[in-house]
Amino acid sequence: MSAPAPAPLQLLLALPGAAVADDPLLLALAPRLAAGGLALLPLALPASLDDAEAEARMRDAALTTDPTRLVLGGFSRGARLAARAVDALGCRALLALGYPFHTRGAPNDRAGLQPLLAVRAPTLIVQGERDAHGSRSALSSLPPLPHHVALHWVADANHRFLPRDRRTQASLWDDAAAAILAFAASLGPARA
Repeated sequence: MSAPAPAPLQLLLALPGAAVADDPLLLALAPRLAAGGLALLPLALPASLDDAEAEARMRDAALTTDPTRLVLGGFSRGARLAARAVDALGCRALLALGYPFHTRGAPNDRAGLQPLLAVRAPTLIVQGERDAHGSRSALSSLPPLPHHVALHWVADANHRFLPRDRRTQASLWDDAAAAILAFAASLGPARA
């Protein structure tokens, strides 16, 4: 009798807004990640929720799953909130899309960096090179991130992973999805 196959990892992805089902980033990533064996669980974080309410919603959603199989993630504000919650929830890893290192137009404001420096879980940040909340050029002066925090740059992408003109939109989403799937694979099989 062979051992059961390891349980697949799941990605709880917190996105801003109330209508995540229509979010272009979610619509683009979901089939790409599913094809790679990563189940995506979207979580809406309406702007009307303050940080404490949003974190409670994220915690409640995470607690409906097995944390040893869960990659806690988010886009923008959701990524910052996930960074603050991932270790306390005992999640397998953290995924941050378009991480808000600083507020738009204030690259010297490093408040967004603090939650990342405190994370102990394996972490992947997928960031557009032109992200207004942390572009490649603006982050070149950052202190080194901890060794367990990897940063993947998506060439020519902005905060929402939209291109300027050199690449097609699909290729940016393919790049982001490939980085996410490689990260998930590096975590090894989920513990049953």
